[in-house]
Amino acid sequence: PGQRSRLWDPEEIYDVLTNNTGTSAVEGILLDMDQIASINLSSKAFKEMPNLRLLAFRDLKGISTVYLPMGLDLLPKNLRYLEWNGFPLKSLPSTFCPEMLVELSLPHSNVEKLWNGVLVCIIHLSITDLQYNIFQFSFDRS
Repeated sequence: PGQRSRLWDPEEIYDVLTNNTGTSAVEGILLDMDQIASINLSSKAFKEMPNLRLLAFRDLKGISTVYLPMGLDLLPKNLRYLEWNGFPLKSLPSTFCPEMLVELSLPHSNVEKLWNGVLVCIIHLSITDLQYNIFQFSFDRS
């Protein structure tokens, strides 16, 4: 499954992410977390997926959990869409430069601030959803 460009089958995604078998072929991951109770990810889960443009962890029932016991070292710089219900960390990785990011949605997450340090590479980001977080944050959508 790590050789496919789009992953949406929960079992295949679970296999790819827990065994770190993603490749540069992967461009999109859409995981319906309602199908998986929990998943433990390595801090380098996305390291071999530099072409990942869409990453979505959808947990509409609020019953699933993604564990990042060692944190998250990186997110691909080509990422354009990031949706992660219940993002478990207090900030996105400091190495993440979201210059291609168009939409960011982190509802019901533990985020206290988006990035640590100075961020000068947000160019295209236009919509942000951080509802039900510790703080409220929004960008001008114009």
